[in-house]
Amino acid sequence: MAEEKFEELGKESGQKRTAARTEERFPVEFERISESDARGLERAYLAKRTAEREDLAGGGDNLGDQFSSMGASQAQIQMFQQTVRLIRQLEDKVDQLYAAVTGREMSQAKRLKAMCIDLSSGGMRFITAVPLNKGDHLKIVIPLPPLHPVTVSAIGKVVKNGEVRLASGKKACEAAIQFTAINEQDQEEIVAYSFKRQREVAYKVVAPAEGEEGEN
Repeated sequence: MAEEKFEELGKESGQKRTAARTEERFPVEFERISESDARGLERAYLAKRTAEREDLAGGGDNLGDQFSSMGASQAQIQMFQQTVRLIRQLEDKVDQLYAAVTGREMSQAKRLKAMCIDLSSGGMRFITAVPLNKGDHLKIVIPLPPLHPVTVSAIGKVVKNGEVRLASGKKACEAAIQFTAINEQDQEEIVAYSFKRQREVAYKVVAPAEGEEGEN
């Protein structure tokens, strides 16, 4: 899995976009769907960016355009989106605590959790406790980190999967996903995040080195 070349995925999206990729761990969500459902959703996912789709997934991101029309700045919209994601995470924790205290099982939500470990505008790699098979079709929600707090979503297909062992000793599934439908503007958001992340990493490497030179 570590050798999977994600810049080779989704070449039809353009070399410029797929060349921008980043390795960083952050949570994402997905829903397993049928092949027919995936085909039915592809046109909508290609035609409209995540913030414009009503089925959204991004927990409040579909209000982005409404806020924009009211004069809200992009920074204010992104802050709202980030706040909604934090509220959803808190709600999940409350549900888990309730289940632990009462002994009742939580209702099985369709949306499942995963940890992104590699992302480009053509595909991604994530680790999940849910067993996945090659060929599975997924609806994926990707809340990008605070560095570029925008939520994007895509229809994807598992092109490779394998078993990994976590630090806790538990087994998990590592899956390589090819995006089969993602809006061009959503791709650009991923590219923007990737470049910001690359600059941040480069700065962290260069800054200490410059400090050492100044001391000599």
